[in-house]
Formats: sequence, C-alpha cells, structure tokens
Amino acid sequence: MVGTQFHIKFFPWIMVVPSIIFLLFSWVLVDTPLWYIKMGRKDEARKSMKWLRGPEYDIEPEIKELEDLLSRNDGGINNVASLYKRSFLLPTFILCGLFFIYASSGADTFSYYALTLFKYPGVSLSPSVIAVMFQMSYTLGMLTTAILPEMDRRPQFILGAISLALHMFLLAADTHLGVSTSVPSLNYFPVILLVSYAFNFGIGIGTIPFTLTGEVFPQHLRTYGCAITTASRYVMQFIQLKFFFLSVSYLGLGGTYCIQASMALFGSVFAFCLLPETRHKTFTELEHIFERRNNRNELE
Repeated sequence: MVGTQFHIKFFPWIMVVPSIIFLLFSWVLVDTPLWYIKMGRKDEARKSMKWLRGPEYDIEPEIKELEDLLSRNDGGINNVASLYKRSFLLPTFILCGLFFIYASSGADTFSYYALTLFKYPGVSLSPSVIAVMFQMSYTLGMLTTAILPEMDRRPQFILGAISLALHMFLLAADTHLGVSTSVPSLNYFPVILLVSYAFNFGIGIGTIPFTLTGEVFPQHLRTYGCAITTASRYVMQFIQLKFFFLSVSYLGLGGTYCIQASMALFGSVFAFCLLPETRHKTFTELEHIFERRNNRNELE
C-alpha cells in the first residue's frame, strides 16, 4: 500500500520513524526502584516507587524489602545451580507455554500471509488495505491496555484467549460454509472479524506474555529467563509459519482455523490452571512467587 504512494528511496526514512519516536519518548521513561537501589541511588528509588505505586502508598516497607532482597542475592548465589530450581524452571515453562499459544492462535499467519489470506469475494478492499486495518487494530488494542489499569494479568489473558477462540471458530465456519460469499449483505463479515480479532489479540494474548517476562523471574536470573522465553516465541513462530500451508493442504483453511481456535481455547485453560496473578505484588512477593509454600514461609 505504501509502495504505491512513495518512491523506494523514501522507504528507509519511513521505516526509521518508529525508532525515532521511541528515542524521543525514552527520555521520559523511569527506571525501576530495584535498579536505583543497585546503583546506590536510594532517593531516586523512592521517587520511582512513588511514581509506580501512587502518592498514597507507603513505600518504605517495600524499599526495605528490596534492600534485603539485594543483600541476599549478593551473598554468593550460584546462577548456574539456580537455573535448575523450581523458582526458575516453572516460570520458564509457563511463559514458553504462553508464547506457544501466542504463536499458534493465528495472529502470525494473518500478519505474514495477509496478502494471500485477505482475499474475499464481494469485498472492494484490497488485501493490503485489510492488512493495514488489521495491524492498526492490533496496535490500538495494545495501546488500550494502558487504560485498563484495574484489570489483572490472569483474567486479561484468559478472556483474551477465549475471545480469539470465538473469532477463529467463526472464521472457520464462514470459510467452510461460505456464508459471507453467498449472502451479499455479509460480504464484509470476515473483514469485521479480522479487525475485531486483531484488537482482541492486542489487548490480551499479544501483550501479557511480554509483560510477564519482567515479573515472574528472580531478579538475578531475569536475563536468562527473558532470553530463553523470548527466543522460544520466535522459534515457535518459525515452526508454525512453516507448517501453516502444509496444514491447509491437508485440513483446508477452515480446518486450520479450527486448530488455531482450539489452541487459543487451550491457552485459556493453561493460564487458568498454571498462571499466577502478578499484579499488585511487591518486588519481594514476585521474587518468591514460584517457590514452594514452605520455602516462602521460611523467608517470611
């Protein structure tokens, strides 16, 4: 779509605009209290904590918790041995599972194969226009999460997964039965479903796993956890993109959509059974959220 409006020499400038916008806004980002305390900047840690928790929150107990947490972690922890502990293995398993659901629920296939999939009889919009609408709706969904401050992570993911499953089942039914192609008044039904799907993906599954990477790992193992789980997301994306058309050749497009809907539905069950709530938890509570109950009691 952009290619029809601009000369190719303008493409690098267009592609660099998001990075420039990020750099401009990065100056107002606030570092975490944990990092400030690591650097010995306690006053700035208090300001950061006050900004995160609100002006009415008593920050001193949590600041003391962070100082105790860092003092324990500085006491000669063996990072390699810690990688085999429940407090690291369990969140790694859960996040890899969430990213598996993320990659298997259809958003990646829509994004990468949009110009092939977004062709609907009776729809005057070109596949490229529908693809732009899809991505804009996804971005709007991600931005909407900023105005949902009271919604916890766990129900946000579960409800988002159920919503995606419903959208994919409807797309599968329409693809199989051909309702939108045979009834002129319903020609735009799959386009509406796609735009709605993208918004729901952005507000749920599309944001929660990345948010959790900064919350569920012990702070001295967070780098390892983020690296492993984020890498798993792109490995799973590669696999499902490679097998998508193979699945379509055997099961048809409707059958493949049903599988993706089932994966989203499975994701809601997976999150309900295994995903703990991390919102409104202190840094210390997050640090020990996956330890066994008796170990948490000893620390308390």
